Amino acid sequence: MKDRFDLEEALSVLGQTSEDLDLITERLLESDTGSTTDAIANVLTGLSSLHTCRFEKAFDIFEEMLMNDQFKQVDKYVVKGLPEHELEGDKDE
Repeated sequence: MKDRFDLEEALSVLGQTSEDLDLITERLLESDTGSTTDAIANVLTGLSSLHTCRFEKAFDIFEEMLMNDQFKQVDKYVVKGLPEHELEGDKDE
């Protein structure tokens, strides 16, 4: 079962796309051979597909956590400046 640490890791990996773009830009600018439009398009299309896969993985983990009620708070919640309230369904009556 996936947990918040798996979700955190998957979200962190999403940030890798900007680093990938920076590296691609650097390599293209430093290239002596000059990249063709087709080569650049292929690289960017591949990066787009990779980013989509990363996003889908993160969203799958999020959905699994929702289905397993991992976002439900067990005790009380506190809103700053307001008195404590019990969650619905957790009241002792």
